[in-house]
Amino acid sequence: MRFLTPIAVLLGCCGVLPASAQDLKPAELIAMKRYKMAQLDSLVQAKGFKKVKTTEETGFSIYMYLYQVVEGSTPVQRNLQVGLRKAIHVLTLEYGVWSAADSANFVGQLSRDGFRRVVKTLPVIGTSHKTQAVSYKKGMEEISYSEHLESGEKLYLFSVSNEDYRP
Repeated sequence: MRFLTPIAVLLGCCGVLPASAQDLKPAELIAMKRYKMAQLDSLVQAKGFKKVKTTEETGFSIYMYLYQVVEGSTPVQRNLQVGLRKAIHVLTLEYGVWSAADSANFVGQLSRDGFRRVVKTLPVIGTSHKTQAVSYKKGMEEISYSEHLESGEKLYLFSVSNEDYRP
């Protein structure tokens, strides 16, 4: 696996080796959607992520965090993209991992935490094709899951949002 630039990650969107301090747990990802930006920034940086890009506009802000190391002989990359639309009070967190093992570990944590997998089949507008939307739900909490090809590598993406975010 080769490391991808944060810009490639930003253009493609917006996990986890077995329990290291640098991964995000499902419960942390869900909790962070209620954190103030300073608290969120502090937690993510304490886990070893570096803020690599900030875009602040009148209508929205995007903060990109990256964790990138070699553990043993294995390159590890994880990223968190935080999107904030202050005017309409929406915060979106997208946690990406670049390893199938990281993804499987995160999904395993979701299952152990009582989340159930939900798959919806949706039509692709303008075609006869259909696509599937995958999420994990527990009560009112939901984490969306998707996979994307980025520069020939697969990105496994877990995302949550808060549509009533008060910074």
